[in-house]
Amino acid sequence: MDLSRKLSLLKGFPLNPFAGSTRPPPEQNITVSRLIVYPIKSCGGVDLDKASITREGFEFDRNWMIVDLEKNKQLSARDSRGIKLILVKVAIKEDPNAPHGGTLDVAFPADSNLPSLSIPLRPSETETKDWEVVEGFDIFGSVLHGLVVPPQGPNAPDPSAIFSAYTHHSVKLVMRPHSHSRPIDCFDISPSDLKYPGGPCSSFADISPFMLASTASLFDAQHRIEDARTAGKIEWTGDVKSNVTMDRWRPNWVVEGVETPFGEDDWLEGQVGESEHVFIFPHRTPRCMFPNVDPVTGIRDPHVPHKVMMAYRRVDEWKGAKNKYCFGVYGIPVGTEGVICVGDRIKITKYRSHGVVN
Repeated sequence: MDLSRKLSLLKGFPLNPFAGSTRPPPEQNITVSRLIVYPIKSCGGVDLDKASITREGFEFDRNWMIVDLEKNKQLSARDSRGIKLILVKVAIKEDPNAPHGGTLDVAFPADSNLPSLSIPLRPSETETKDWEVVEGFDIFGSVLHGLVVPPQGPNAPDPSAIFSAYTHHSVKLVMRPHSHSRPIDCFDISPSDLKYPGGPCSSFADISPFMLASTASLFDAQHRIEDARTAGKIEWTGDVKSNVTMDRWRPNWVVEGVETPFGEDDWLEGQVGESEHVFIFPHRTPRCMFPNVDPVTGIRDPHVPHKVMMAYRRVDEWKGAKNKYCFGVYGIPVGTEGVICVGDRIKITKYRSHGVVN
């Protein structure tokens, strides 16, 4: 489903985040158990102990992307052309005393025989002014541009050439420009309700700057997948709890302490941490086939988890979205200053009522 279709479905649903109730929260011990960023879109994630909030997501999240020059669009691990990207490992090496504040280190699978890369973590606008620009590429209907990351020295490998060799397509590794601003207009959130101008926006992420999911939702999915396998409804030979992990759904936050599976569906607004950073949760997250790709092997299963999730997690309000299920919720920050840490408490202050097709 392209973004124009997805947005039309979203726009057909009442999403006013300030229309919910303020009933006392039934779950009092919700905490952040993981913080994850995905610096290069579709590549490996990085677990952090703490993460800085920006209006476009956590710092470093989807700040780089692989552009397929043949199709002039993102190269995604959700399809066969870019499925191998999920096996690319990324590490953030911050160093306040180093140039660019450190490096983003990129490693390819050993059997690829490709060299690792080390690219600037925070290059300045002055330093990037002469970088090549790729214009007009597409992310689900948004037309964007990016700065091509050059070789970091006369004898250093060319990042785009390495990624082209790895994916067997002509691609460019691009960084999000400093002036990048990608508005989100699919949620009914007034800019006046936020503490920064221009309204919600995102980085190179598909739609929303943040995505959150609970361990309760993961455990429910794991049990249902195991039940379907045992009943012969799906062909699955793996260990469900070992192989169907949260990493398949690529959230930015994982939270524990939610008492019911998919309890986060009903959240409208919450406060995170001692500084009470406020987030709006405008809608559940519809999912494609990406979670069917095993992040360890890079192999896509035809059934797991999509077939099982479709049996009980389709959203009845989204007319026409028959081939989507929901897992997790989108998040929009009300402010942009502060840090979220693993272990932070979450206080839910506003709720909605959702229904699903069972």
